Amino acid sequence: MVMSYHLCWAQWIDKGYKGFVTNRIPGGIPFPELSWSTWFGWVGVEIFFVLSGFVIAYSGEGSTPFGFARSRMLRLYPAAWICASITAAASLSLNLGSPRELLRPWLASITLYPIKPWIDGSYWTLGIEISFYTVIFFLLALRRFHLLEAVTLIIGSVSSAYWILGALFADQFLFAHGSSTMLRLLLVRYGCFFAVGTLTYVISRRGISPTRLAAAT
Repeated sequence: MVMSYHLCWAQWIDKGYKGFVTNRIPGGIPFPELSWSTWFGWVGVEIFFVLSGFVIAYSGEGSTPFGFARSRMLRLYPAAWICASITAAASLSLNLGSPRELLRPWLASITLYPIKPWIDGSYWTLGIEISFYTVIFFLLALRRFHLLEAVTLIIGSVSSAYWILGALFADQFLFAHGSSTMLRLLLVRYGCFFAVGTLTYVISRRGISPTRLAAAT
């Protein structure tokens, strides 16, 4: 979904051509015939965060803090090293930047530094993932993993309130701060999605209850 969204919609559509303009990226190929079926592909990121909430809660239960951190590092870093290096090499071959210009975003990408610039814009999601990993790590380190449900409810409630109140009373604020690094890393913008996934895991392990079902909903 996300790949189709970027290829067939986000990379070339902007205001102008029937309300949109093509070639947002120089040389980009427009796909107006597919726009109707790809414009909503951005929701794949939110689905990914929900799945991640489930999987990371599963990975954390019964793990040690450093075992958990090690498993996350082994899962993320090798892929980041390979993919960021391929992107950097492709960018150099296409003259999209000099080695000096690409060095900083490449380093930010291979270290999973949560603040841009990155070698590819899609790395923005990994900082948010690491924020959620950090929550799980500290619960394990403090031997309070049994508080996962309560912590998740807090994160989900704050994030849901941000979206609901923002949509009702401050939609301009939501639009203006859509790319706020702080709101992302504090899980204010996307914490509700992790919360749905984590609560689904809690329900699968501890059973359903009216409170859990209402919170997940």
